[in-house]
Amino acid sequence: MNSKEISSDLSIADRLWKTFASVKLTIALLLTLAATSVVGTLIPQNEEPTAYLQALGEFLYRLFALFGLFDMYHCWWFRTLILLLVINIVVCSIERLKVNRKILFVRHPRFNIARYRQVKNKSEFSENSDAALLKNLYPPIISRSFRYQRLEEPAPRSSHRTSMPAGRMRQKPPQPLKVR
Repeated sequence: MNSKEISSDLSIADRLWKTFASVKLTIALLLTLAATSVVGTLIPQNEEPTAYLQALGEFLYRLFALFGLFDMYHCWWFRTLILLLVINIVVCSIERLKVNRKILFVRHPRFNIARYRQVKNKSEFSENSDAALLKNLYPPIISRSFRYQRLEEPAPRSSHRTSMPAGRMRQKPPQPLKVR
């Protein structure tokens, strides 16, 4: 099947949706609004009709008045262009959100450690010190760069303390770096 056969099978609402979901339409509407805004800037807006008639002549005055170029930003066709652009942006946003929903709203993200081990620009270190000593060294270093830190508490061993929080959040103001 070619694209013409597929598009003829779509309903009118589906064709309208597909048209408004087009980025090409967004570009066309933006360029049209830009061009008409330039025209609206070059032609003085909301002046007396006699000033337009004297400056442009009768034929151009009637032609410009027919298209509403003397009050262009309040004209029906300019407002229609803006309305079409708003509809286009909303439909494009909805369409893109549908496509990216699985990426944006992941309930259980997958973590592949092998992927991160293959990164070229990485630094690795190992420390053979006691875990308690490292835990005491960690907060001052991290608090230099971040406003808060989270320390994970070990899980309680007795079964009667089930309401203990999983972590503790401490707020610390940023500390200046000490140069030694």
